[in-house]
Amino acid sequence: MRALVLLLAGLTLAPAVVVAQDDDSLPSRERYRGRDHDRDRDRDRGRCNCRGLREVSDSRGDRREGFWAAVGIGGGSESFDANDGLGWSDDKGSVAGYIKVGGAVSQSLMLGGELNGWAARYQRQGYDRSLGSLMFIAQWYPARRSDFWLRGGAGWARDNLSLYGISGNINSHENGTALALGFGYDFRVARNVSITPSLDFQGQRYDSHDERLVSLGVGVTFH
Repeated sequence: MRALVLLLAGLTLAPAVVVAQDDDSLPSRERYRGRDHDRDRDRDRGRCNCRGLREVSDSRGDRREGFWAAVGIGGGSESFDANDGLGWSDDKGSVAGYIKVGGAVSQSLMLGGELNGWAARYQRQGYDRSLGSLMFIAQWYPARRSDFWLRGGAGWARDNLSLYGISGNINSHENGTALALGFGYDFRVARNVSITPSLDFQGQRYDSHDERLVSLGVGVTFH
């Protein structure tokens, strides 16, 4: 690489050396006039080159701008506290997923909304349960040139319960609030596409109980 740079520098300076040698045979006034012309030409060339370098640098720096979206799936571990003094239940593992959409405020901050869900079947107990949330989220990249991010969110939560048996199905639900924290990394596979593994922690509060959900997933991010 260094040899290539030296070669290009030599090719760039070679015309100037030839012109300098030819100038020795010119009268004094003509020689100085030619040098002034060459100086102006080199100055204009330098401005052009610098502008081009700035454009390349700026385009590489615009890693996050405009609209962004993400969709992912993974596994989640759920437990609940019925506020009856018995503490938290055993963890229940099942499938989890999310959809995110929003816009970039800056290279370091992205705002948007997230739809998050978890669902499981309790076959022996005779019911199905699902947890969902719709949150406003902020995704922050601590380093502008890095794709590691931290996420926080708050919003609305819903707990759905479906009992099934000989007498038929009975469906009920309860609304509450949700808080979430998480982190992940965007592994770029194309200019505007990344594969994003993430780890998320979510807490949900209802009148009758509290929920906590830890999920590990992988998604595709478009930005």
